[in-house]
Amino acid sequence: MKHLDITFDLETLSLESNAAVLQLGAVAWNRHADSPETLLVTESTPTFQTSVDLRTCVGSGFDFDPETVDWWNHRKPDAIAALADGDCYPIEDCFRFFLDWIQDTKAAHECDTVTLWAQGCELDF
Repeated sequence: MKHLDITFDLETLSLESNAAVLQLGAVAWNRHADSPETLLVTESTPTFQTSVDLRTCVGSGFDFDPETVDWWNHRKPDAIAALADGDCYPIEDCFRFFLDWIQDTKAAHECDTVTLWAQGCELDF
């Protein structure tokens, strides 16, 4: 049985479980790699990144925390620009794109199983 690991991260505008999502990013890797150089599988699988159209979070009642928004407003301009880089999509589409990427990555590496990893078990999951 071949296995694939995927670490993902949500950039949000709140620390609540229904936080408005700015961006979703992920990378595939192999915990059984022979060396650190072969840990990531990005040579054959690009990383995943998509930005959310925040209007869809507002319309769906997601949480916006003023303190977290203020925290983002005080980040370096290049960090903020990276969040707004490229097109943005409705939140439902972003998560559908992510699930499609997982399936495509799983198929490309002929894996039977996938484990998702994230920082903590509260917010991202």
